[in-house]
Amino acid sequence: MTDIMRKIVLSAAAVLLAAACGQNDDWNVYNGDYTVDRNTVIVLNGRNVDISDYENAEISIMVKEGNNCDIILRNFITGQPEITVPASLETGDTKAAAGAGFSGSTEAADRTVRVEGMTADTSLASISITEEITVEGIPGKWALDSIRTAFFHPSLEEIDFSEAVPGLILSVDELTAMINSYINSTVRQDPSISGSFIEFTRDGYINPSEDLLCYYIRPADNTMYIFLRKSIVEEITDSITANPDIMAVITMLGLTSFIDTPQSMSIPLQYSIADGGLTVTASQVILDPYEDMLTEPLAMISAILYSMDYEDFSSLLGDTLAPLAGIITEDNFAAFKEVLINTFNTLTDGQAEYSVSAVLIPFTE
Repeated sequence: MTDIMRKIVLSAAAVLLAAACGQNDDWNVYNGDYTVDRNTVIVLNGRNVDISDYENAEISIMVKEGNNCDIILRNFITGQPEITVPASLETGDTKAAAGAGFSGSTEAADRTVRVEGMTADTSLASISITEEITVEGIPGKWALDSIRTAFFHPSLEEIDFSEAVPGLILSVDELTAMINSYINSTVRQDPSISGSFIEFTRDGYINPSEDLLCYYIRPADNTMYIFLRKSIVEEITDSITANPDIMAVITMLGLTSFIDTPQSMSIPLQYSIADGGLTVTASQVILDPYEDMLTEPLAMISAILYSMDYEDFSSLLGDTLAPLAGIITEDNFAAFKEVLINTFNTLTDGQAEYSVSAVLIPFTE
């Protein structure tokens, strides 16, 4: 190879190497964190969102090779504080330290996540996320078939009403069966229930026309979580604080801490799928995160029960007492009150296990 040819080859190689290095450097300038600010446009499953629900959200871009990267989403996906999405970067003709587009998709826990967006300088200019639940047997429209309640306490097998009604002693199983029979008789006779449905959408909403509730699933332990975003919880607490009667009760029970600092909430439900049906169950574990906060209110309720007389009881229940006319009277109220107090103490001593299950069947229009 002549010296001239060698110089040409070496020069060409140097140019290619410089170009390659320059290309990598151009993509690497997009490495970093991009936060949400008031100018960020967020679209989730085709819906515009309340920006306050994403005040702690951000993405991180980690460039790998060429324009390939990982996009780390934090506090964007319902039920998943952080997920990593393999993605690619795109820019216009001029590459700069801001303004990169990104797009990618991944399978994450209970859903497929597709994301695309655009960075600004240190924040997100826009992000659009599309989700699709991949757990079969849950998405769809469901009608209520029946309700099942259950109760167990290691030291309570029966409830003795004989002081109020001679000879009336009911086992817990008998009482539970009576409650279930009454509830399900009401369900069957109510046309508004038989003609309605609950819908779990493929993109993670419950009854999408209301756009209030979301859900996510943990298939490994058969748990479905009902999720209320912070903005929804704030709407609920605002309506509560606007009602002086309700606020008086909440203040009396020492429950104001529940509404002083509203946050998003996840409500765990167990689920099972069998024979084309879906059963969802709420149990006492729902209250576990609030155990410390409930200590004072429960003590207050217990004190109220102990101090209540028949007139207080009648006034408290109002018209709802009508079905009990002839059963709970001024003469036997003291005995019923003792049963009520004992039952309340049993329910709140930390040993009881109780649940309510909704048995759902496919809704046919």
